[in-house]
Amino acid sequence: MNQVETVEIKKDKELNKSKIYIACLSSYNSGILSGEWIEPSTDKDELELQIANVLKSSPIPNAEEYAIHDYEYFPDIGEYPGLDKIIEVKEAINKNGFSVVKGFIENFSVDDLDHIEDAFHGTYDCFKDFAEQFADDCILIDCPEHIKNYIDYDQIASDLKMDYSESDADNFQVHIFNTTW
Repeated sequence: MNQVETVEIKKDKELNKSKIYIACLSSYNSGILSGEWIEPSTDKDELELQIANVLKSSPIPNAEEYAIHDYEYFPDIGEYPGLDKIIEVKEAINKNGFSVVKGFIENFSVDDLDHIEDAFHGTYDCFKDFAEQFADDCILIDCPEHIKNYIDYDQIASDLKMDYSESDADNFQVHIFNTTW
């Protein structure tokens, strides 16, 4: 199995795990825990129906208010995000995978999600590996191989940290994001 297939299989598994816990606030305010885990739809009407079904199962009649009390393979975007934000995050997970979206939101904001593709620069074993790859691809293109032994990649990595950030990825790797998109 090649790496692309492995990434696609991993994304499929993450999609099936992306869930949010919808809690009925009428029940909660009455001292009763009532709610359900749902896999949020990327269609607004379907998402509203999912939430309405959770509220219908509440022990408190005519429940109308809800909050999100937990997330699973879905970045924490607060108790009261708008439906459009939930959909935007779910679509980003569908496209980029959970850990990339989580890392992006940790470094930026859920409001900046439309820039995720501008900011994301890949997954590496460590920031220094990114710096070496960046230097080889962008700075040292015409540099003779024997000179590269004298390049201070640690200093290049230190300089790049002014414009790039990292977040934890799976398998002890890091995601790299450009902070100046």
